[in-house]
Amino acid sequence: MHVEADSSSHSFKRFFKTLLIAGVLFTFAGSVQAEGPAVSSINGKIEGFGGAANDNASGGGAASIALPLPKLKKFGVQLDALGGKFNTLETAAGGLHMFWRDPEKGLLGGTYNYTDFDIGVMHRAGTEGEYYWGDFTFAANAGWQSGDNVPNSGYGGVSFSAYITEYFMLQAGFQHAWDTSLGYIEAEWQPDLGIAPGLSVFANLAGAKNDYEHAMMGVRYYFGSEKSIMKRHREDDPANNLFLGSTIVGSALRQINILKAKESLRVLKNFFERFKKTGDTFHPGTSQAGGNTIVISQGTGVTTVTITNLITGEVAIITIPTAP
Repeated sequence: MHVEADSSSHSFKRFFKTLLIAGVLFTFAGSVQAEGPAVSSINGKIEGFGGAANDNASGGGAASIALPLPKLKKFGVQLDALGGKFNTLETAAGGLHMFWRDPEKGLLGGTYNYTDFDIGVMHRAGTEGEYYWGDFTFAANAGWQSGDNVPNSGYGGVSFSAYITEYFMLQAGFQHAWDTSLGYIEAEWQPDLGIAPGLSVFANLAGAKNDYEHAMMGVRYYFGSEKSIMKRHREDDPANNLFLGSTIVGSALRQINILKAKESLRVLKNFFERFKKTGDTFHPGTSQAGGNTIVISQGTGVTTVTITNLITGEVAIITIPTAP
């Protein structure tokens, strides 16, 4: 996997340009007359989900709150949060949306996300848009990402949602960041229960070109006035995009770490293999190097070296005859 990093100054310029473009689009949208408010009233949602990512148990939770702007009813603000463990990566993230919306036509705005993986930190700034056409919604987002141990690159994606009924949505989408592409499908159903009018259940299946895949199921609860799921999506809070953004970059980072770990294991194995011919002795003990645990034990006429990779779990055992 090839990684090409820009200089920090070049990265900052691109990041700033993305924010500037988002601001221009945001200002332009404000000049368009909207039929209704961008956000019907203060509302929010919480969700919990779980499943598997590359056969690793994964899951977490997310929350959002959307606020109308009293003196600028065509505009809204939303705050997002996400936390969990996805494909062995501990992840915490926060996001901000500022947008114009006409609930009969569409949405246009700017976004900023901050994501802290246990192996890196990512900043994202970009734009997002939605177009409503009857029972269908077309959405797109694009921007620039940078950070610590995260390659500087553009990102973007598109999605298509079909509301089979106002209470049942099917969605298919595509996301790309850095040199990784991810496709996904999602279904969400709000059963319209009288005792829990904001309750919905959802499932998400995804696969990426770096051999990443996940299957997630969860429960979501919307706070606010009672309405169908289609109206919630168009009148209340925009989609919380932290999960897919974290997933596509996190899976790529993990793949890089796996490749580095395998190379480190190979180098250590070759290092100890050379001593089979010399019969050198080693002091028993345990040490770590390059993400590997090395255990050296001695027996009668033989030294055994066991190398365990802490990321992949791969084990290499080298038996070295001891010189008499």
